[in-house]
Amino acid sequence: MKSATIKRSKYPLDSSASIHLASLRKEYSNTFRFTATLNEPVNPDNLQVALDNITPRFPTMVAGIRSGFFNYYITPAKTAPRILEDVSCLSTMSRRAIRECGLQVYYKDNEISIETFHALTDGDGAIIFMGSLLAEYLSLNNSVEIEYNHRILNPNDDIQDYEFEDAYKKHSGKTKSETNKQTAYQLPCDESEDSSCHIITKTYKTEELLAAARRYGVSLTTFLTTIMAESIMQVQNKYSVKKKPIRILVPVNLRKKFESRTLSNFSLFALPFVKADDKIWDFKELLHHFADQIKNQLSAEHLQNTFTMNTKSMNLWAFRIQPLKFKQAILSFVYHRYGERNSCLSISNLGEITFPESMAPYVKSLGCALTPRRNAPYNCGIISYAGYLRINISRRGKGCGLEEIFYKTLERFLNPSYA
Repeated sequence: MKSATIKRSKYPLDSSASIHLASLRKEYSNTFRFTATLNEPVNPDNLQVALDNITPRFPTMVAGIRSGFFNYYITPAKTAPRILEDVSCLSTMSRRAIRECGLQVYYKDNEISIETFHALTDGDGAIIFMGSLLAEYLSLNNSVEIEYNHRILNPNDDIQDYEFEDAYKKHSGKTKSETNKQTAYQLPCDESEDSSCHIITKTYKTEELLAAARRYGVSLTTFLTTIMAESIMQVQNKYSVKKKPIRILVPVNLRKKFESRTLSNFSLFALPFVKADDKIWDFKELLHHFADQIKNQLSAEHLQNTFTMNTKSMNLWAFRIQPLKFKQAILSFVYHRYGERNSCLSISNLGEITFPESMAPYVKSLGCALTPRRNAPYNCGIISYAGYLRINISRRGKGCGLEEIFYKTLERFLNPSYA
């Protein structure tokens, strides 16, 4: 284990963070939300004290992002942000807000939510922060004795160097692979003035979904990704004459492939797809078509080759010495041209989350939601806790009915008679 370090006045961004800043617009910020539903109403005063207490332990997450001449950098918040009563979900974070603190805590009834700008951390880092915040809150509010571990951090422990390392650079290899620059079908977005975010949620028994995936001989992530692809096919057949590839972005936590305990971003993705043609796909055939792609693209070798390409591009000497405005102009062009257009949406499965035995009785459920795409109205977050799996489809505006199609299709293929 690396030695403890002293809290700094500023920290560098990881190698993936700048793209989230390049995508930032007045009407769009790449944020995501985690919500914990407790078994009793939230005490706002104790929640604020809990946030105050853990803020110094997370200097790169309870933090703002500011710009220098050459680079952005993370500045730890001097004081914890004030918790807010939850009145809207995944509202756009302004540049001014992100300069001060790109993480916010909300409460409503028996729910505690955090929203964070993606340049500060990814889903795994946010889950560690959420667990640590809940632990501190429960110790104050319910006198719970917390069993701290590497997922529930003790606010009195020293900050470790590995918690803010750029794991992309640390684990980069020698072989590089080209970034996928193919575009995909873009889900239709209505022109309604209603640009607020809506979350359409359904909860299933985790074992029911796992049993369905096992019947087909695939992973749960592959099963749900294929259901989503099948649903998007139905939307495209309804709305578009000219067909384009259906491609789903499937994030993966690289900490499970490469040894790292960083709280910065360390994730990548697979991009399984089905071509745009007149072929009528049998569901089982489509499942294994996606399973093969996901298996190959989520191999450690493929992932390392992909992030090596991205990391070395970002750290080229000729690029690093350019002024920040020039770099951001390049990244904004790349993002607009190839970023979200290379997939229809993300389907992010955070997997099974557990808390120490002392905390578990107080936490009823967990949820994860992603900001809807800038160029399309949907995204999808999935998380499992205490035997139940919650699917949150986030939608901006009226949408195109994808959520109804997805849930109906899922219910159909959950039926054992279809296997």
